[in-house]
Amino acid sequence: MKYTDLHIQTQREAPNNARTEGFAFLVRAGYVTRENNLTPLGEYAANHLRELAESDKSSFFLHLSLPTIGNADETFFPISSGPTEVIHCSACKYTARLEQAYFAKSALPAEEPQPLEKVSTPDCHTIESLANFLNLPKEKTAKALMYTRPSDGKFIFIVVRGDTQLSEAKLKGHVGEVRVATAEEIENAGAAAGYASPIGLTDALIVVDDLIPYSPNLAAGANEDGFHLLNVNCGRDYQAEIVTDLALAKAGDACAHCGNPLSLLACDILATRGRDVALRRDVALRRDVALRRDVALRRDVALRR
Repeated sequence: MKYTDLHIQTQREAPNNARTEGFAFLVRAGYVTRENNLTPLGEYAANHLRELAESDKSSFFLHLSLPTIGNADETFFPISSGPTEVIHCSACKYTARLEQAYFAKSALPAEEPQPLEKVSTPDCHTIESLANFLNLPKEKTAKALMYTRPSDGKFIFIVVRGDTQLSEAKLKGHVGEVRVATAEEIENAGAAAGYASPIGLTDALIVVDDLIPYSPNLAAGANEDGFHLLNVNCGRDYQAEIVTDLALAKAGDACAHCGNPLSLLACDILATRGRDVALRRDVALRRDVALRRDVALRRDVALRR
């Protein structure tokens, strides 16, 4: 294919909307448009890369389909300074962007719910300081995060287990765009920053990670400066409107599909046009993973009993 046959206008300068140097070079070379759509040359190159990946199973090329980035098929490869972080399982080839990746979670040993107990916890504004002060592992604590939905001003209270981090991308997939709540919004909801609790909140949307219902007797905030509550149980002490996967995967977590350790890769990604079949396939995969994760957690709790 001759470059002159593609009727592409070369560009001396990088486009104003260039997010990375790689994107700027692709636009200037005629592989993608300023709107990040593939040109005929880009389609040809992407198809060639895909053929290389399919012809060599040990290739460093990986294949990814995600509806969260425009329903696009993505072909990407790991490089040391890649702008995109990806979770990858070398055993079963499961691959997803870090912020959307699933992983196998482990429920805590089953316990009988214990009575709530209010304890003094001076200067314990973080999970680490709280765990050290109470001599508890982080997985026995509940981490609170507070957001506001700009579209309607709704106060959103998030609970994840203390040994996990929140994926804002997963949260936004369920509640829409959010921003961090202001001090005034936190106070108006009845919460206390650094000691926040879902118990007793007014007019708040409570969203919890799906590990929380399987994590009994957690230490959580008391909505009072300098105090926390012991033995907090979701379902008994407060109700969650949404229970879903909110946790951010990390290297070493178990793959939700095969149980092998996951790796964190830095990658560069070349996006191609969206395909409805890719969207349907990915949605079906997500539902299957969510169902199997819930079954596994319930089985784990039953076995621990």
